[in-house]
Amino acid sequence: KETKMSTFSFDMLDALEQIPKDISAAIRQTLRDFTDIHLRKVTEFYRPRIQEAIEECVEAVSLEILKEVNSNEHCYRDIQQLVRDRRQQEAAKRLLDTVMESGAQTARVMWENFVKRKVTNPKLRKILQEIESKGASLPMEVSWSLMQPTVSNYLKEIQVQHKTFLHDKNVNQLVKVTGGKKVEFTLDERYTEQIIVLSDRGQSVARLGLRVRGKRREEGRRTVIKSQNEVIRIGQLFRSSFGKSSLCGTAVVSGPAGIGKTTMIQKIVHDWADGKIYQQFQFVLPFRFRDLNDIKGRTSVRKLVLNSYPHFGNRIEQLWNEPQGLLFILDSLEEFKEKIDFTNSQRNALTESQCFHPDCECEVADIVRCLIQQKVLKGCSVLVTARSTELESLAEADINLWAEIVGFLKE
Repeated sequence: KETKMSTFSFDMLDALEQIPKDISAAIRQTLRDFTDIHLRKVTEFYRPRIQEAIEECVEAVSLEILKEVNSNEHCYRDIQQLVRDRRQQEAAKRLLDTVMESGAQTARVMWENFVKRKVTNPKLRKILQEIESKGASLPMEVSWSLMQPTVSNYLKEIQVQHKTFLHDKNVNQLVKVTGGKKVEFTLDERYTEQIIVLSDRGQSVARLGLRVRGKRREEGRRTVIKSQNEVIRIGQLFRSSFGKSSLCGTAVVSGPAGIGKTTMIQKIVHDWADGKIYQQFQFVLPFRFRDLNDIKGRTSVRKLVLNSYPHFGNRIEQLWNEPQGLLFILDSLEEFKEKIDFTNSQRNALTESQCFHPDCECEVADIVRCLIQQKVLKGCSVLVTARSTELESLAEADINLWAEIVGFLKE
């Protein structure tokens, strides 16, 4: 027994010696390797998430950072007062404004502070893990994601026409009132910003009971949501730090019936047409699954686009040249009658090979699958909305970002 105990003890010591002395060494090295310019780009890129991550501890964070760089106390007193007034969001913004204005050394002190806090702050930990994973390629990805597309003169006229068409189509909303009568309102009058949180692959966020009465209870629910989940705005589903890639891919936004998924799509399309969000995309192309049910037989991406947006005419060929400038929107997956198989089964091998080009004709379900999976128009972006009950069917798909609408709460 003594021999076994001795052997076990030596084995344990050997194992302990293999554990890195600094478990944060890798992320620290990654941050050190960034030039000052690159670190500034990365900080700006992650800023919305950083601001949210430090809201609940902003007073302590600001004290440590500003003390380290010998900053004046005026900023810290401002932050203290904002926290006392329960304006943590403004306090976090004030701190980040100060850091960005103070230069590279202050930014490096801030990131070192985040590394020390990652054990107790899961949101900061997630950000740091992503930065470590992407490493030296991150600054280039950030630069590409922020680039505005150059629209050729040949397409400029059609882009203006397309934006006008989508704006007029989405500016108003019909709403049922008592007695079944429909009344028309402008989208801006009726739209209430939803709470959208990041979720895990193919899974619904646990029900949080958001629809409760009483201001204090709603404020409590809001605190729970923000502490447990990262909140994402409708303008951050693409070309942001939230997805696996900030360059392209598919985002899935789910939620129960009546939560406002279609209204969210209407708002996204309306705001793109007005030049408020997603100007990195040359064209946004919305489709509803219920309309796709009406298509009989085989078709192509080209025909789908022209059937809904005939104003493209013969200029449509130019769209395929820059797929990274295209955002396809597919609304309400639960309304689609066909089954979409995302597994790599042999059954899909032949039909999938016929969907590699937007002019190739195949079944609508195969076109949808190939768009979502980047098999056709590789580099484009796709937004899919679905009820939470439909997430299982998407679990095998290669999704860049999963999110869920969990309620309506005003800031």
